[in-house]
Amino acid sequence: MTNNNKTMNITDYLKKNNINFIYIQLDYINKPKNPLITKPNVDKDNMFYYLNKEGKDSNMNNSPNKIFNSPDRDKLIAENHRLYSDNNAIAIDTRNIIWFDIDIVDKDMYDKLTDNGKTLYNTLKKQYPYHSSNTKPMGFHNILCEKTDKNLSGKMKEVFKNYTKPDISDYDNFKISADKDLYTKINPEYAFVEIMCGRPLWCLKNKNMENKSKRLGGQKSQDILDILLHKKFVDKYRDRTKAE
Repeated sequence: MTNNNKTMNITDYLKKNNINFIYIQLDYINKPKNPLITKPNVDKDNMFYYLNKEGKDSNMNNSPNKIFNSPDRDKLIAENHRLYSDNNAIAIDTRNIIWFDIDIVDKDMYDKLTDNGKTLYNTLKKQYPYHSSNTKPMGFHNILCEKTDKNLSGKMKEVFKNYTKPDISDYDNFKISADKDLYTKINPEYAFVEIMCGRPLWCLKNKNMENKSKRLGGQKSQDILDILLHKKFVDKYRDRTKAE
């Protein structure tokens, strides 16, 4: 039985913690004669979304980040919540808060992790708020800290300030067990973790946030980023003159 002291509906959690999100419709294409399947399956490659009920472009441009980056963000989010709260999913704003996308598909994949990788996986699942993945039975999304957390080092804050792409990932290398020399962003044994720092996260709106009362940030978050981020990546983005 779920312990209600530890869980909270994802939208309630985000509202309580002042984290922006919008409602989207998450559908799947998997049958030529019946292309829209509103009950999700595991076919992630055929997943798509839209913001309005008609599945067409709207004044919100059919892009969550165009809303989150708009000068009229608050107005557009309120409009979205008023019109589309019966959509089946949400897109979460990750521009100011560091989220992890834990891409472990199943137990076989988990068993192949190093001991250090398993320790990190279990630490993130036990010590930070998270919700389960839409498509991966052992995957989840968890919040680590704000980009400006006072316990992050000046160097780490510089990295996230100077790096302007929406995610930090070496997952493609991880999936094929690439040579260690090919990893440039995440250290190889931890590359099952993708760091979201601008790319919206999708989540079914009926998901629960587990560990809802766990505190974000702190020195532990700095320690986790220290082991995750590749030295080449940190060295490149810690100094503005080296950043792209």
